[in-house]
Amino acid sequence: MKKNLLALAIFALAFGFMGCDNNANGGNHITGIDWDRYFEDGFRDNRRGSVTIVNTTQHDMLLFTGATRYDDLVGGVRANGERTLNFSTESDYAQGGARLLIAIRQSEVEQFGSLNAKIDDSTMITFREGISSTTSIITTMEGGFQYIVSNMNQQFGLELRGNSPNGPRLVYLSPGETNRIIQTADSYSIMLFPVWVAFNTQTRSIVTYTPADPLASAMVQPAPAGGLVQTLAFPQSETAGNIGFPDDWPLISF
Repeated sequence: MKKNLLALAIFALAFGFMGCDNNANGGNHITGIDWDRYFEDGFRDNRRGSVTIVNTTQHDMLLFTGATRYDDLVGGVRANGERTLNFSTESDYAQGGARLLIAIRQSEVEQFGSLNAKIDDSTMITFREGISSTTSIITTMEGGFQYIVSNMNQQFGLELRGNSPNGPRLVYLSPGETNRIIQTADSYSIMLFPVWVAFNTQTRSIVTYTPADPLASAMVQPAPAGGLVQTLAFPQSETAGNIGFPDDWPLISF
C-alpha cells in the first residue's frame, strides 16, 4: 500500500511539471496554452465589459493588470481590433477603481514567458459601474532606432507625449520606472513633454498635471540600436520638477 502511494505521489509530481518550463530567470513559460481563449468574449465574461481597449498595433496583444503573471491576464485584443474588459467582480467596481494595464504581444509571451516578455505598452485605466471608457494601446518596441527614458519620481506615473503636451502618448512610466527602451521607426528628433498621472481616490478619476515650465520638456534624437543611445530622465531638473497636484488630493499611481 505504501509503495502504491509513493508511486502515485511521484507520478503526480512529475505530471505537475509536464507542460511547465520555468527557466532560471523566472520565465514562467507554459507550453500547450490555448491562447485563443483569452481573446474570446466568454473569457472573464468580457463581452459584458465596460472598458474598451483599442489595439492600434499590428500584433495580437495579451492584456494584464498590475503584473505580468498568467494569473493577471484579463483578456486579449487582436491586431487593429477592439476588446471590452469586464471588471465587475472587482471589490471597488461599484465606487470606481483604477488599474495598471499592461499589453504584451502574444508572440513575445509564447517565446519568452509572461515574466520575461518585453512590454509593448502600459497605461492607467479606470472602471466604474454604469460608466464606459475607452483606452488605446500602442507599441514601444518596434523599429530600428531607440532612446531610453526614466521616471525618477517615486509617487506619480508619467506619460511622455510627442511634440506637444496634447500630442500622442509615446510611453507610460510607472512611479520610479527606469531605463525603459523606446523603439521608433526613424531617427527624427522628438520633443518629449511630461504629463504626470495619478488616480484621485476621492473623485475616483484619473487626474493629470502638465508642467508649464519649458525646461520640463526635452528633445530626444533616436539612434540606431547598438549605437550611442540617448538617455533622458524626468523630471529634467529640480526647478522643472515641481509636480503641482494640490497637496490635499488623495492620489495614487501604479
